[in-house]
Amino acid sequence: MSYRELQREAKATGLPARQTAAKLREQLASHRLAEQLASPVAATAAMGSDTGTTSPRDFLSPAAALALQSGDVHIVPNFVPPLLLAGLREEIRTLASAGAFQAAASFSSDGSQDTLRSALTCRPDLSNDSMWALYDKLQSVRDELVLHGRRRLAAGIEATFVVYPPGGYYRKHVDSLGAAVDPEGSGRRSVSFVAYLTEGGWSSEDGGCLRVHCEGAGGPTRDILPRSGSLVLFDSRLVWHEVRPTQRERACLVGWFRNML
Repeated sequence: MSYRELQREAKATGLPARQTAAKLREQLASHRLAEQLASPVAATAAMGSDTGTTSPRDFLSPAAALALQSGDVHIVPNFVPPLLLAGLREEIRTLASAGAFQAAASFSSDGSQDTLRSALTCRPDLSNDSMWALYDKLQSVRDELVLHGRRRLAAGIEATFVVYPPGGYYRKHVDSLGAAVDPEGSGRRSVSFVAYLTEGGWSSEDGGCLRVHCEGAGGPTRDILPRSGSLVLFDSRLVWHEVRPTQRERACLVGWFRNML
Protein backbone atom coordinates (compact mmCIF):
# COMPACT_ATOMS: atom_id res chain seq x y z
CA MET A 1 0.00 0.00 0.00
CA SER A 2 1.42 3.38 -1.01
CA TYR A 3 1.27 6.50 1.16
CA ARG A 4 -1.31 7.90 -1.27
CA GLU A 5 -3.55 4.89 -0.65
CA LEU A 6 -3.10 5.29 3.09
CA GLN A 7 -4.01 8.97 2.71
CA ARG A 8 -7.23 8.18 0.83
CA GLU A 9 -8.14 5.50 3.36
CA ALA A 10 -7.69 7.83 6.32
CA LYS A 11 -9.53 10.72 4.65
CA ALA A 12 -12.48 8.39 4.00
CA THR A 13 -12.98 8.20 7.76
CA GLY A 14 -13.96 11.86 7.80
CA LEU A 15 -11.36 12.87 10.38
CA PRO A 16 -10.26 16.54 10.44
CA ALA A 17 -7.08 17.27 8.49
CA ARG A 18 -4.81 17.40 11.55
CA GLN A 19 -6.15 14.14 12.98
CA THR A 20 -5.85 12.53 9.57
CA ALA A 21 -2.19 13.58 9.35
CA ALA A 22 -1.45 12.21 12.81
CA LYS A 23 -3.11 8.89 12.02
CA LEU A 24 -1.22 8.61 8.74
CA ARG A 25 2.13 9.27 10.46
CA GLU A 26 1.59 6.19 12.61
CA GLN A 27 0.31 4.09 9.71
CA LEU A 28 3.19 5.05 7.44
CA ALA A 29 5.81 4.29 10.08
CA SER A 30 4.48 0.86 11.00
CA HIS A 31 3.60 -0.10 7.43
CA ARG A 32 6.92 0.83 5.82
CA LEU A 33 9.05 -0.73 8.56
CA ALA A 34 7.05 -3.96 8.48
CA GLU A 35 7.30 -4.00 4.68
CA GLN A 36 11.11 -3.63 4.76
CA LEU A 37 11.60 -6.17 7.56
CA ALA A 38 9.71 -8.68 5.43
CA SER A 39 12.28 -8.38 2.62
CA PRO A 40 15.47 -10.51 2.56
CA VAL A 41 17.71 -7.46 2.17
CA ALA A 42 16.20 -5.64 5.14
CA ALA A 43 16.12 -8.75 7.29
CA THR A 44 19.83 -9.32 6.70
CA ALA A 45 20.61 -5.68 7.59
CA ALA A 46 18.48 -5.89 10.72
CA MET A 47 20.51 -8.88 11.92
CA GLY A 48 23.71 -6.84 11.50
CA SER A 49 25.22 -8.80 8.60
CA ASP A 50 27.46 -6.61 6.44
CA THR A 51 26.50 -7.58 2.89
CA GLY A 52 27.23 -4.15 1.37
CA THR A 53 23.61 -3.97 0.19
CA THR A 54 21.37 -1.00 0.91
CA SER A 55 17.60 -0.96 1.33
CA PRO A 56 15.35 -0.50 -1.74
CA ARG A 57 15.16 3.32 -1.41
CA ASP A 58 18.97 3.52 -1.13
CA PHE A 59 19.28 6.91 0.59
CA LEU A 60 21.78 5.59 3.15
CA SER A 61 24.39 2.88 2.93
CA PRO A 62 24.98 0.86 6.11
CA ALA A 63 28.39 2.53 6.43
CA ALA A 64 26.89 6.03 6.17
CA ALA A 65 24.21 5.27 8.75
CA LEU A 66 26.80 4.03 11.22
CA ALA A 67 29.20 6.91 10.49
CA LEU A 68 26.61 9.34 11.85
CA GLN A 69 27.19 7.86 15.29
CA SER A 70 30.81 9.05 15.25
CA GLY A 71 29.88 12.65 14.42
CA ASP A 72 30.16 12.50 10.64
CA VAL A 73 27.80 14.42 8.35
CA HIS A 74 26.07 12.62 5.50
CA ILE A 75 24.83 14.47 2.40
CA VAL A 76 22.27 13.10 -0.07
CA PRO A 77 22.40 15.24 -3.27
CA ASN A 78 19.15 15.78 -5.18
CA PHE A 79 17.08 14.20 -2.41
CA VAL A 80 14.20 16.54 -3.30
CA PRO A 81 13.60 16.26 -7.07
CA PRO A 82 12.84 19.43 -9.08
CA LEU A 83 9.06 19.01 -9.40
CA LEU A 84 8.66 18.27 -5.70
CA LEU A 85 10.98 21.17 -4.86
CA ALA A 86 8.79 23.52 -6.92
CA GLY A 87 5.69 22.32 -5.07
CA LEU A 88 7.30 22.81 -1.67
CA ARG A 89 8.53 26.29 -2.54
CA GLU A 90 4.99 27.18 -3.66
CA GLU A 91 3.67 25.85 -0.34
CA ILE A 92 6.15 28.05 1.54
CA ARG A 93 4.98 31.07 -0.45
CA THR A 94 1.35 30.21 0.33
CA LEU A 95 2.05 29.88 4.05
CA ALA A 96 4.04 33.12 4.06
CA SER A 97 1.20 34.97 2.31
CA ALA A 98 -1.19 33.67 4.96
CA GLY A 99 1.04 35.05 7.72
CA ALA A 100 1.92 31.59 9.04
CA PHE A 101 5.63 32.29 9.44
CA GLN A 102 6.74 33.77 12.76
CA ALA A 103 10.09 35.02 14.04
CA ALA A 104 12.06 32.10 15.47
CA ALA A 105 12.68 32.46 19.19
CA SER A 106 15.61 31.06 21.16
CA PHE A 107 16.29 31.20 24.86
CA SER A 108 19.36 31.22 27.10
CA SER A 109 19.85 28.90 30.07
CA ASP A 110 18.14 31.36 32.45
CA GLY A 111 15.00 31.37 30.32
CA SER A 112 15.46 34.83 28.81
CA GLN A 113 15.17 35.30 25.06
CA ASP A 114 18.50 35.71 23.29
CA THR A 115 19.78 36.57 19.81
CA LEU A 116 21.07 33.13 18.91
CA ARG A 117 19.25 33.17 15.59
CA SER A 118 17.46 35.38 13.11
CA ALA A 119 15.00 33.40 11.01
CA LEU A 120 11.31 32.70 10.36
CA THR A 121 9.63 29.38 11.14
CA CYS A 122 6.35 27.65 10.36
CA ARG A 123 4.99 24.17 11.03
CA PRO A 124 4.34 22.30 7.76
CA ASP A 125 0.81 21.38 6.72
CA LEU A 126 0.81 17.60 6.32
CA SER A 127 -2.38 17.71 4.26
CA ASN A 128 -0.40 19.38 1.46
CA ASP A 129 0.49 16.91 -1.33
CA SER A 130 4.07 18.09 -1.72
CA MET A 131 4.69 17.91 2.01
CA TRP A 132 3.28 14.39 2.08
CA ALA A 133 5.63 13.32 -0.69
CA LEU A 134 8.62 14.74 1.20
CA TYR A 135 7.40 13.13 4.43
CA ASP A 136 7.29 9.76 2.65
CA LYS A 137 10.90 10.11 1.51
CA LEU A 138 12.03 11.19 4.98
CA GLN A 139 10.19 8.23 6.49
CA SER A 140 12.29 5.96 4.25
CA VAL A 141 15.46 7.60 5.62
CA ARG A 142 14.21 7.01 9.15
CA ASP A 143 13.61 3.33 8.39
CA GLU A 144 17.13 2.97 6.99
CA LEU A 145 18.58 4.55 10.13
CA VAL A 146 16.71 1.90 12.14
CA LEU A 147 17.85 -0.95 9.92
CA HIS A 148 21.43 0.10 9.20
CA GLY A 149 22.29 2.54 11.97
CA ARG A 150 21.08 0.44 14.88
CA ARG A 151 19.02 3.30 16.28
CA ARG A 152 15.76 2.83 18.18
CA LEU A 153 13.73 5.63 16.63
CA ALA A 154 10.14 6.56 17.42
CA ALA A 155 7.52 6.73 14.70
CA GLY A 156 6.92 10.10 13.11
CA ILE A 157 9.12 13.09 12.42
CA GLU A 158 9.56 16.42 14.22
CA ALA A 159 9.97 19.10 11.55
CA THR A 160 9.49 22.77 10.72
CA PHE A 161 9.97 25.04 7.74
CA VAL A 162 12.73 27.59 8.33
CA VAL A 163 13.32 30.62 6.11
CA TYR A 164 16.38 32.80 6.64
CA PRO A 165 15.87 36.19 4.98
CA PRO A 166 18.94 38.11 3.79
CA GLY A 167 21.01 38.77 6.90
CA GLY A 168 19.56 35.76 8.72
CA TYR A 169 21.79 33.46 10.76
CA TYR A 170 21.89 30.82 13.52
CA ARG A 171 24.87 30.90 15.85
CA LYS A 172 26.78 27.83 17.02
CA HIS A 173 24.61 25.31 18.85
CA VAL A 174 23.77 21.63 19.25
CA ASP A 175 20.26 20.29 18.60
CA SER A 176 19.87 17.98 21.61
CA LEU A 177 20.64 18.82 25.21
CA GLY A 178 20.48 15.14 26.15
CA ALA A 179 17.77 13.08 27.78
CA ALA A 180 18.98 13.88 31.31
CA VAL A 181 18.60 17.63 30.73
CA ASP A 182 15.48 17.78 28.53
CA PRO A 183 13.83 14.33 28.45
CA GLU A 184 10.52 15.44 26.90
CA GLY A 185 11.90 17.97 24.42
CA SER A 186 15.17 18.17 22.51
CA GLY A 187 16.64 15.35 24.63
CA ARG A 188 14.84 12.77 22.48
CA ARG A 189 16.36 14.03 19.23
CA SER A 190 18.69 11.43 17.72
CA VAL A 191 19.43 12.42 14.10
CA SER A 192 19.01 15.93 12.69
CA PHE A 193 18.19 16.58 9.04
CA VAL A 194 18.05 19.61 6.78
CA ALA A 195 16.27 19.37 3.42
CA TYR A 196 17.28 22.42 1.40
CA LEU A 197 14.46 24.10 -0.53
CA THR A 198 16.55 26.97 -1.85
CA GLU A 199 16.62 28.26 -5.41
CA GLY A 200 19.38 26.85 -7.57
CA GLY A 201 22.77 28.38 -8.31
CA TRP A 202 23.91 28.89 -4.71
CA SER A 203 27.55 29.91 -4.37
CA SER A 204 29.89 30.61 -1.48
CA GLU A 205 29.45 34.36 -2.13
CA ASP A 206 25.79 33.98 -1.18
CA GLY A 207 26.72 33.02 2.39
CA GLY A 208 24.25 30.94 4.36
CA CYS A 209 26.43 27.84 4.55
CA LEU A 210 25.94 25.23 7.26
CA ARG A 211 29.16 25.34 9.27
CA VAL A 212 29.81 22.03 11.02
CA HIS A 213 32.27 21.80 13.92
CA CYS A 214 33.79 18.40 13.29
CA GLU A 215 35.33 17.61 16.67
CA GLY A 216 33.04 19.39 19.11
CA ALA A 217 32.37 23.07 19.67
CA GLY A 218 36.04 24.09 19.35
CA GLY A 219 37.15 21.70 16.60
CA PRO A 220 37.92 22.24 12.91
CA THR A 221 35.03 23.32 10.72
CA ARG A 222 33.46 22.22 7.45
CA ASP A 223 31.21 24.49 5.40
CA ILE A 224 28.29 22.95 3.48
CA LEU A 225 26.46 25.04 0.89
CA PRO A 226 22.65 24.87 1.03
CA ARG A 227 22.39 23.30 -2.41
CA SER A 228 18.88 23.10 -3.78
CA GLY A 229 17.24 19.71 -3.14
CA SER A 230 20.03 18.23 -1.01
CA LEU A 231 19.55 16.52 2.35
CA VAL A 232 22.05 16.78 5.22
CA LEU A 233 22.04 14.37 8.17
CA PHE A 234 24.02 14.42 11.43
CA ASP A 235 23.84 13.24 15.03
CA SER A 236 21.72 15.65 17.10
CA ARG A 237 23.84 15.39 20.25
CA LEU A 238 27.35 15.20 18.81
CA VAL A 239 27.48 17.78 16.05
CA TRP A 240 27.82 21.47 16.88
CA HIS A 241 26.83 23.60 13.91
CA GLU A 242 25.74 27.05 12.81
CA VAL A 243 24.19 28.86 9.86
CA ARG A 244 26.41 31.62 8.58
CA PRO A 245 24.79 34.95 7.64
CA THR A 246 23.05 34.63 4.31
CA GLN A 247 22.86 37.10 1.43
CA ARG A 248 19.88 35.34 -0.19
CA GLU A 249 16.65 33.88 1.09
CA ARG A 250 17.53 30.44 2.46
CA ALA A 251 14.56 28.08 2.76
CA CYS A 252 14.67 24.58 4.20
CA LEU A 253 12.78 21.94 6.14
CA VAL A 254 14.60 21.26 9.39
CA GLY A 255 13.75 18.27 11.54
CA TRP A 256 14.71 15.42 13.78
CA PHE A 257 14.24 11.67 14.04
CA ARG A 258 13.59 11.05 17.72
CA ASN A 259 14.55 8.23 20.08
CA MET A 260 11.87 5.91 21.39
CA LEU A 261 10.79 6.50 24.99
